[in-house]
Amino acid sequence: MIYAFKRLCRGLGSSRQGARQGFSLAIASLLGAVQCLGPAEAVVAIEGVLEPVGKGSELRDALLGRIFGYAAVIRSGQPLPAALASSLATGLVGAAAKKSFLREVAGAVLLELCTAVDSATLAGLVEGASAPLAPWLTASAADSSPDALLLALRLWPRLPAAAAAACPLLPGGFKAKQLPAAMFSDPAAAAGSKAVAAAAAAFFTKQHLTALLPVLRATTASHPRLHSVWPTLLALLIPGFSADKEQRDTGSKAPARPAAAALEAFWSTVVDGDLVASSHERKYLAFTLFQLLLPHLGPDQVSLVFTPAFLRCLALNLKKGDSYLHAGAKKCAERIGGFCERTPEVRIAVALALQRHGGAELERFATGGAGKEKKGDKADKSKGAAEGGKDAAGKEAGTDGAVAAEGLQQYVRQLQDAFLSGGSGEDASGEDAEAGAGAGQQQRQWAVEQLCSVLKQRAAPAAAKLEVLRFLAVHALFSVNAAAAKKSKDADVKAAAARSVDVPLPLRQLCAARLITLADSLDKQQQQHPQQQQGGKGGKGGKGSAPDQQQQQQQQAPRQEFLGSVAALVGKLQQSGAATLATATEGDEATLETAQAVADTLQRTLARMQARLAAGGGTPAEQQRLRALTHLLRLLLLHTLADPASADAALAADLDTVEAVAVEGRVAPQQAGKAASGGSGSDEEEGGEAEQPPHWHDTLMDVLLALLARNAAPLPSAPLRDAVEHAFRAFADELTATGMGDMLRVLARPLDSSAQEDGDVYASSDEEEEEEEMEVDGEAEEEAEEESEEEEEEQEQGSDEEEEPKPAKGAAAAAAAAKQAGSGSEEEGSSSEDEEAMSDEAMFRMDAKLASYFATLKEGKGGAARAARDELVNFKMRVAGLVEAFCKRVPTSPLLPGAILPLLAGLAGSSRPGGHQALAERLSGLITNKLCGCKAEAAGAGLEAAALEQQLRRCLYLASRSTDKRVASAAWAAYVFLQRAAAGGAAPTDCHAKGEESAKAAASDFFSKKKSRLQRGQLEGLARRVPALLPALLPAVLKAAATARNEHLRVEAFHLLAAVLKSAGSGAPKSLSGCGPALAAATLAAVKGPFSKPQRHVEALKLACQALESGGGAKLPAGKGGWQDVKAAAAAAPDSAADNAKLCAALTRLEGLLADGPAEQQQQQQQQGGKRGKGGAAAPKGGPAKKKQKS
Repeated sequence: MIYAFKRLCRGLGSSRQGARQGFSLAIASLLGAVQCLGPAEAVVAIEGVLEPVGKGSELRDALLGRIFGYAAVIRSGQPLPAALASSLATGLVGAAAKKSFLREVAGAVLLELCTAVDSATLAGLVEGASAPLAPWLTASAADSSPDALLLALRLWPRLPAAAAAACPLLPGGFKAKQLPAAMFSDPAAAAGSKAVAAAAAAFFTKQHLTALLPVLRATTASHPRLHSVWPTLLALLIPGFSADKEQRDTGSKAPARPAAAALEAFWSTVVDGDLVASSHERKYLAFTLFQLLLPHLGPDQVSLVFTPAFLRCLALNLKKGDSYLHAGAKKCAERIGGFCERTPEVRIAVALALQRHGGAELERFATGGAGKEKKGDKADKSKGAAEGGKDAAGKEAGTDGAVAAEGLQQYVRQLQDAFLSGGSGEDASGEDAEAGAGAGQQQRQWAVEQLCSVLKQRAAPAAAKLEVLRFLAVHALFSVNAAAAKKSKDADVKAAAARSVDVPLPLRQLCAARLITLADSLDKQQQQHPQQQQGGKGGKGGKGSAPDQQQQQQQQAPRQEFLGSVAALVGKLQQSGAATLATATEGDEATLETAQAVADTLQRTLARMQARLAAGGGTPAEQQRLRALTHLLRLLLLHTLADPASADAALAADLDTVEAVAVEGRVAPQQAGKAASGGSGSDEEEGGEAEQPPHWHDTLMDVLLALLARNAAPLPSAPLRDAVEHAFRAFADELTATGMGDMLRVLARPLDSSAQEDGDVYASSDEEEEEEEMEVDGEAEEEAEEESEEEEEEQEQGSDEEEEPKPAKGAAAAAAAAKQAGSGSEEEGSSSEDEEAMSDEAMFRMDAKLASYFATLKEGKGGAARAARDELVNFKMRVAGLVEAFCKRVPTSPLLPGAILPLLAGLAGSSRPGGHQALAERLSGLITNKLCGCKAEAAGAGLEAAALEQQLRRCLYLASRSTDKRVASAAWAAYVFLQRAAAGGAAPTDCHAKGEESAKAAASDFFSKKKSRLQRGQLEGLARRVPALLPALLPAVLKAAATARNEHLRVEAFHLLAAVLKSAGSGAPKSLSGCGPALAAATLAAVKGPFSKPQRHVEALKLACQALESGGGAKLPAGKGGWQDVKAAAAAAPDSAADNAKLCAALTRLEGLLADGPAEQQQQQQQQGGKRGKGGAAAPKGGPAKKKQKS
């Protein structure tokens, strides 16, 4: 017997897998059948025969043989003493430590060993420092292995309390005594156990799973096979899942369902948070887990697993046919197809998830794109499965607009039922009540999100959309009394009461947010539908398909105003007395009363406007204004009811005034002016204006700016902002100077407003004025120094050699520019502080709401300084959008030139260190592209000479001195815009003179100031875009060509002269007719120089010749005076330029233009030809004399 047993033991060391399994089975059968050989003797014989010596394959076979031998002893069925069990555990742990690929099989045998022994023996194996399994169970998660996790989970019900508490792989604080011992081996026992559900909730938390990520990540060492720890984990996550067998499908009609919270934590932490974003092996593991979980998902759990990160990974691997994971991704798509065949609810839930997050590639594959890989293979299995999956979902769920109306309506009804029954678990007590309440709220949140997804379906019937919106409106705003609703005669009120339930305030806020966003989105789709239909009428004719016919039927149906229907339902519920507003916190009845009063005012205004809309009539512009204002009022009504704290009675009253005056044509009440000003103005200022009410558009601007400044959280602010912009565009042509000033003060306000008062956004401080005066004085001193110093060092070409300004000066210039841009021309002459304060109060007479908002930013909702700054930046962005809309809507407005300096002030402040770059980019684009792209010639009607002079001076200063390229570019664009406006026919005559003076100053700055950053191209563009400035630019340019401080600037002047004359065209001779002496001086400078480089000399002569040709050729130098000097210099110059052929050619050309007649011109050309030899070399001495004698 001993000989035979040792022969069997030697067989365990075989390198063949079948031999090891066969010999181990023989040993287990032998030990179970005979009594003469005990487990202890068997283990001694196995260890004696299989010595773990050597290395490589020899050591591997010995270790594997030992493990299989230990397993045979354990499976023999004979009792194992504690000492033998400890020896076996020690041997298995040692084998796993020697070879990492043996850990899983060693762990499986250890698990069988622990299952076979009694509780006392098990305690000896796991408790104590010398216990063989203690290193596995007490190691930290970072140092542990998947096999240790498997052992800890399977032994969890039997572990002593001390051992379970010391194990980092198990959740702390959970008592495992109540867990059934067969929770992993008997799925039926675990399915109905509350203890197992509590253990799963404790284990599958984001905190615990994050700690286990290193262990779970290591399971990919068994790739592509699934590690044995995963079925155990899924058995804990899904009660009823079999841990002894990998389930890739289930045939049961009612498969087990995981808890939503545990599933969400597991999928978001392990799969989305780690596996999907890692290697191919881990992504393959994510696909495998998805296939295992998919059969156990319900419709309410689809969105937890069909997450954006996972679906992006799936779609990417479906798209690439040569991808390593393409086969695994196709198998997932096949499983999705089979999963969708279960129930309509599942199909719709999957379709919504794929449409929302799957992307075009996944939808294309799911609708049949998988079969394109093998052309002609119509029997492709994966294609059929994908088509059956997503097409089956698409036919009823509408991934491409083919949603069955009946299926959607049925799904909507089921979602509403799920929402209404979400709080059924709240009737319990204790911990069960809390758990039931949390699960109920999660179910309701899921139902709300799914209802919103249904509304986004294109082909969803309007009735279903309206039903969902009404359902959300009831639960967002009201608590309905069913008994009082029964007495109402209105069917809508009875229907709302029949399907309503009281929900907590956070859920009401969620419903309100989704209601406002979706109702606004649906109304916008209704508005865009006719435009898209008109754009598609030019297509090819032919028979329309079924979707086309369905779209035509929907377009022929009457237009449904969803937001109007919701507002009408809200009004009915309020008037019925069966619904009470339930959106405020407990004990805040005063806020509710205020919100109710504001809502009543808004509803009265809405009723009048809706009646006017229903009556029709009026111009299209009037109808557009009505619709825009009505849409704004409806949104404001929902915001007021959903967030009572934001209710503002003044806003409602102002909107009522605007509707009465602008729409109905009534006269504004006399008290409106005093109410809008807030009583902040002085008696002297208000004496003449108190009798006159403010313009209705100024009141509207106060309302719009207050709404843009509002922090609408927790409600969405985008729909309200869009409505504000729409209303502004509709009334843009009525904008007044006061309304424009309100917007410009917001944009010019510095971001760091701590140094100034909240209401004083235009006032400039004394320090800034002193800084500007010092800068002006410094510039004068620099100019004096520049005139006296020699310029011999500036010999190289290019403007980069010019001296750079000091950073401190540049910052001071930007600050001074911002100050003057904000202050305006009226504040320039004011010297006393009292007068400035009075001016500020007068400016804020119409925007008390705006001033209060700035105070709110400083002390209220804004909170910290950084949050307040962010709020101000967002507010500036929104107001900049209004100014852009105004520029596009009214490009000829006389208000546009006056907006330049405040916008430049805001741009300079945002571009400083510590500013906001995104805001600076927005303001720069607004100035350069929008405002300066308007019709400047028509916008110059409102210009005043004094204001224009200041604007031109400030823009020129910023363009010439600013170190920020963004500011300088925008300032120059604004300068050109102002010059165009001043030169236009609509501008007053004295503005033309101011423009010419500024143009001369710009040319002088470019040629005489070393700190100037202007470029020649800018002046050329100015001359090209404003031809009326040519008479003013020519003298300055000719003077610079003759007397500029260095040769580079003289050549630049000649280039600019050529561009100016080219812009003049046929009028160049007339323009040059009065500039003869200046042109002669410039030409003389081009001839005599001095020039350090011949190339510049040649360039200057060529440009001078072009100027003479533009002026009429020889007619210009016909006079006397300076031209005689030019002729003499030109005649003497060839002697010194004989070795430069290009220079000689330029001089010859100039001499021809200066000749008195053709004979003299020909004689001079012959003389010059004799002086030049071949190739431009100098002729030998005596050559010219001989030719003269011959002639």
